Amino acid sequence: MTKKRVELSIEEEVIEKAKQQIPNLSQFFENCLKAYLGTHINSVFYTSNAQETLNTIKDAQTALYLMTERNNVEDNIKKAEAHEINLAWRRLYTHYRDTRTINKNYLEHAVEVLGVPEVELTDIVEVCFVFSRNDGVDVTEWSEVYKQYGGDES
Repeated sequence: MTKKRVELSIEEEVIEKAKQQIPNLSQFFENCLKAYLGTHINSVFYTSNAQETLNTIKDAQTALYLMTERNNVEDNIKKAEAHEINLAWRRLYTHYRDTRTINKNYLEHAVEVLGVPEVELTDIVEVCFVFSRNDGVDVTEWSEVYKQYGGDES
């Protein structure tokens, strides 16, 4: 294989120390490059293969990070949906508890968010108000209220 002459810029002090310890700097640099590239006969560690492996690890870590972030986003969406459901229920129930009347706007919104017909939801509010103190149901959680007074939420 033919060799090509190259020029390197290295600090003078470093060159002087290297010349004292390394008899053939050209051969040393060539061997270092071959070892780094993984083409040296006596190379123990093939850095080109190592770089490929490191890139694979980097790509896997990036994929894991993105999957985790996507899961976090999905979890936050579920939490927001649950919060919206509970909020719609609480507004309706709290107004009834305080006034003994069903607020039409809260009822319409709750019907839309909870997916329960108006008549059934009105019954749930009234039954929940009457029995919840004795039943120990957490009236702030729609899923518990619906399970106890409306049906089985699955």
